[in-house]
Amino acid sequence: MGPGSRQLDEPHKVDPAVTEIDDLIATAEVRIERHREYVRAIASDFEGSMKAIADLDTMTTALEMLKRQRAQIARWEDNTSVNR
Repeated sequence: MGPGSRQLDEPHKVDPAVTEIDDLIATAEVRIERHREYVRAIASDFEGSMKAIADLDTMTTALEMLKRQRAQIARWEDNTSVNR
């Protein structure tokens, strides 16, 4: 057995920060969908819908940032596990 075979025997450990990011992503996706429904419901109220759309854009931007950070962590973890 080579040095890399020991890694296969160990269960895959999930970093708590990654789990937290995954939870934040899931929560943000649900909130964004609820907010989209809200925007559709108040479409006749121009001022309210403009504010709701701005809030939706902010949440969507934050969600995309979380997804990019999650992808970076996954790539970093893949690279470090290959180099071990």
